[in-house]
Amino acid sequence: MKLFISSILLLACPPVLAGDINLELIGCTAGKDVRVALYASPAGFSGVKEGKNALQTQVVKAEQNRVTLTFTDLPAGKYAVAAFVDSNGNQKLDSNFLGIPVEPYGFSRDARNALKTPSFEDASFEVGNENVVQVIHLK
Repeated sequence: MKLFISSILLLACPPVLAGDINLELIGCTAGKDVRVALYASPAGFSGVKEGKNALQTQVVKAEQNRVTLTFTDLPAGKYAVAAFVDSNGNQKLDSNFLGIPVEPYGFSRDARNALKTPSFEDASFEVGNENVVQVIHLK
């Protein structure tokens, strides 16, 4: 009887969908770290400089001008990615006295805003139970 009830409960619960985000970052500097942050909500999306509110982060050493990486087994939902090349190894995006970044950076959906960090909505994309590919051009 317990097996029957357990089977019924398992069938009644919908499966949790999980997908992967495959990223291709173009415009990297060979030999330098590329820092990537994955965000799952507008509240946490602080852009490329912070990374502290990110759902997950990765650091990858670029061997050429392109880097590929994957965030795996993500629940269905909206996500946004911010990335930058850490040219001087200080673990932050450097900017000039006007606040303009001096290291290559970019966002998912190649979202750009000339005067500020793009919004989560501008950079976000949907993940379901299938793999999603995002190409980000770092400039």
